Amino acid sequence: MNRTFTASLRVLIGIFIPISKKGLILLGIHWNQLSVRILLKDFLSVASSIGFVILPAFLTGVLFIFLPQGRDTLLIVVEKLKEGNILQLMFLLLSLFGWSVAAELGVRYAIAISDNSGKNLSDARVEWRKSVQKGLAAFFLLWPYLLIMSGLSWCFAQTKYQLFSLEFGYFSGCLVLVYGLMLVTANLYFRKFGQAKPGNPFRTAFGARSLPPQELFWLSKLNGIYEDYIYTLPKASTFKADYKTTLSSFTQLFVGDTHTLTSFLQNPDVVKNDRLIPRSFTLLNPDSILFIRGRQRGGVYKWIYFVPTSFYRGLHRQVNGIALGALVLFTGISLLTVESGIYGSIGSPALVCLAFGCYSGMYTGLLYLDHALLRKWFISVRFSLLILLIVSSCFNNDHPARIGNQPAQKRLTIAAQFKTWFHQYKAQIEGQNSATSSTKKYPVIFICSEGGAFRTGAYTGLYLTRLDDTLTKTGKLNLRQSIFAMSGVSGGAIGLGLYNALAYRSKSSSDQASGLAKRFFAYDALSPIIGKLLYGELLNLFIPVNIDRFNRATALEKAWEVAYGQTLNRSTDNTFGQDFLSPIPRPLDPLFIINTTEVETGLQCWISTAQADSMAFATDRDLLQRKIRNRFRYSTALNFSSRFPLFSPGAAVDPARWQTALHGSSPTSYLHYVDGGYVENTGASSLLDVLTMLKAKAAEEFKQVIPIIIFLKFSDDTQSQIHPVRFANELAEVLFGIYNTRQGRSRTSEEQLRQFVTNHQGWLIAQPIRAGSSSVPMSWVLSTKSIDSLSKDIQDKLIDSSGVLKQLLRPDLSYLLAHSTQ
Repeated sequence: MNRTFTASLRVLIGIFIPISKKGLILLGIHWNQLSVRILLKDFLSVASSIGFVILPAFLTGVLFIFLPQGRDTLLIVVEKLKEGNILQLMFLLLSLFGWSVAAELGVRYAIAISDNSGKNLSDARVEWRKSVQKGLAAFFLLWPYLLIMSGLSWCFAQTKYQLFSLEFGYFSGCLVLVYGLMLVTANLYFRKFGQAKPGNPFRTAFGARSLPPQELFWLSKLNGIYEDYIYTLPKASTFKADYKTTLSSFTQLFVGDTHTLTSFLQNPDVVKNDRLIPRSFTLLNPDSILFIRGRQRGGVYKWIYFVPTSFYRGLHRQVNGIALGALVLFTGISLLTVESGIYGSIGSPALVCLAFGCYSGMYTGLLYLDHALLRKWFISVRFSLLILLIVSSCFNNDHPARIGNQPAQKRLTIAAQFKTWFHQYKAQIEGQNSATSSTKKYPVIFICSEGGAFRTGAYTGLYLTRLDDTLTKTGKLNLRQSIFAMSGVSGGAIGLGLYNALAYRSKSSSDQASGLAKRFFAYDALSPIIGKLLYGELLNLFIPVNIDRFNRATALEKAWEVAYGQTLNRSTDNTFGQDFLSPIPRPLDPLFIINTTEVETGLQCWISTAQADSMAFATDRDLLQRKIRNRFRYSTALNFSSRFPLFSPGAAVDPARWQTALHGSSPTSYLHYVDGGYVENTGASSLLDVLTMLKAKAAEEFKQVIPIIIFLKFSDDTQSQIHPVRFANELAEVLFGIYNTRQGRSRTSEEQLRQFVTNHQGWLIAQPIRAGSSSVPMSWVLSTKSIDSLSKDIQDKLIDSSGVLKQLLRPDLSYLLAHSTQ
């Protein structure tokens, strides 16, 4: 039994034991030979040449271990496996292997071409730098696996599944597979075979020891593999007495004959094999070994050899294979379409890992071009690409919004729509019960939804559909026809957009809408973004014209379109793919406001289904009045509010398409729109503008309104928290002061909205998400467990005896009853 256990343990960890022991022994030797300062200095010197490997490794560590968004994507891989879908796990394993191989080679190659310390440092320091090189190559070979195993373990701990539960089994299975692949990789790189002898060391299947022995020998010299190799011998004149006589006799063997002088160092009959200069090296100074500019060289004889690129054939085969493979994969993934569904099959974790593997491979290829093939060029390929990047940025109008060529449909004004809507609403309430015919005040519901990607998007969509279904079943309130206006920011706008599409555009029944909303938000909208952000967008940076296929904003919009089509099982009549404005005005549907921010002016702007009557800078802030006059898709409208940096870029709009000049900008200038949360992240200020407009422009009708605000918030009272400044105060005061102005504006807008409705006999019902960010992260994809956490939070709110239902269904209010409409 003990033997079986010992044998199994050796199989599982045996390869790492001798490596760890050798590493600790070498570290002890170097520690005794060199000071701590020198150890650190040389370590940082070696590591500085591999920043292109270190930076991705650091970023992925932060993403998958420390950020709940990254851990949630790993949880999705496990959930897919539980459902019987192994594709994401399979692609993750393949991407880990590719990344580890590319990173290891990138480390070895970058250090080999840059480290020439063997020429001028002590033997102890050279040996230390060699150990650092081997250690870094080994670490980054194993890092991808260690990273994902750590992320999976931490994810399991955070999800609070029970030990030995079904979920524990799936997590364990994923960990075993990742560890097994790491073990295979380690054996390929570290398991030695063959018989070692001088000039022919042990070999391994992959890695440095898989190279021809002569290449490996010269790579280990730390001379900079493409730098000229210099060999020197002291002259006899340097010494005295017998030393001078003996050395003079030796130097006469080659000084007197020009052929011998230029060739004896490459003659195997003269020089031992382990010191022989390869015949492929070309002597560059046959005429200046003894003399410089006609005068005798003082002190030493010097031979300078050119190292041809062809000498490192084995290394270059590895570099070219990895670089070309990375380029093909990178280009192929860039060209994929969202509609194909391949991004979702690969999954976000695999796309991230594979992208960083491709970066390492392609950058290694650029190093090869600059230092080997094109080393005589006056300008490097990398610097040429930097110039191309700068030039392209001047001509590429990046990320233009998807706006069509047909003129947009006409809109009613907000006041005109409200008058039509209110008269119909009032008539229905009075017609359902004669006892209410003399009612002077009518409750009208308005909705705000805060930003926060799918965290607030899913919460908003699930909350409203569940509330709609619950109220419909009570028969006491027809929520759909009691809502006049909805204002959302970022993810909140997506949630409102889904509810608007299900309830008003697609006419889904209230008992079905909740399940449809859950299905929509379970769709992976993050993988297409990652697929374009880390692949296609990088290519687009170097192209003077924008290619929409590489645009991650377009990818996100198409992902929503696909998600909605799959949610309703419809290939046609897809609201998210249709025009934002209906062909015929729909005054009985709610006013829908999507908040955005104009970069050039800093104004909070909006896209809405009705035209603003009067508000500050109305023609500038209501984009459809004069800045956007053509049709655009429902998904494009929603994305105007959710263009937060990195995940979704600003939308470029050319107002000159519809007018000869725009106040404050030339006819050829573009305007850019980013996330609505830059200015105010709740949508409250826009809703306050609407209420103010109604009071001024529809005064007679508004006098009869009791405004009720349902306020869907990112979390519970986070805006009131104070974060003290205690470090780097002068810098922190500037940074936090600028950043926290948004928080201050959001909090102020909420309070102003509360005061307004209170002054008009109404009230505000705050409904924050109680689930923490670790349970429901702010991302464009949510695991099933995250969605379940939101559903539970909503269910708790709806069964709370003092909650939203009690605040809505007050006995002194007369609503439109659910059964009174079709």
